[in-house]
Amino acid sequence: METIKVGGANMPSVGLGLWKIDSSKVPELIISAARAGYRHLDSAADYGNEEAVGKGIEAVIEQGICTRDELWVTSNLWNPYHRPEHVRLACEKTLADLRLDYLDLYLVHFPISLKYVDFETRYPPEWFHDPDAAAPAMEDSIKHVSGLADSDLSKSRRKRHMLAADVSDNDNQKLPDNETHGARESFHWRIQLLYSNVSPVSNWA
Repeated sequence: METIKVGGANMPSVGLGLWKIDSSKVPELIISAARAGYRHLDSAADYGNEEAVGKGIEAVIEQGICTRDELWVTSNLWNPYHRPEHVRLACEKTLADLRLDYLDLYLVHFPISLKYVDFETRYPPEWFHDPDAAAPAMEDSIKHVSGLADSDLSKSRRKRHMLAADVSDNDNQKLPDNETHGARESFHWRIQLLYSNVSPVSNWA
């Protein structure tokens, strides 16, 4: 199988994605895939089936289909665990579920930080901080950062103030609605693009 250079290691270019696969089917699927030649498993805490993935990996190794060193296991850090004090805990939880002592690649799943949910409260926490709320909503940083579009830290807001000042002497003039909306949206998307540039974390040991 062809490989791709990742750091100093060779990652198999074709992997078995484990998203949305029922936990009851995962172990046998991994065994069948390994027998067919798959050596790259793409897992994630948010998939909600890493314990089953761990059972499959353990069976593959016990049955002598391949060794741990011949497998490439990728997992992903989920959104509520981006704070420094939560990253290692999340990785250790994934390792325990996968029955492994190391990952070949550990990625930031999404460049969006959600409000922390303790493992004992709900795991995986998925997207909503409180799914039982009357109106479940994401607790993220994007909406708070986007709110700066209407603060004095926003260049677009300062521009609007300057434009408003230019016409303030004439009571019949006002700043066009499309100008304020356009400036706000422009700032909002610049923030979105800024937050999309997050590098992966690899080779956690």
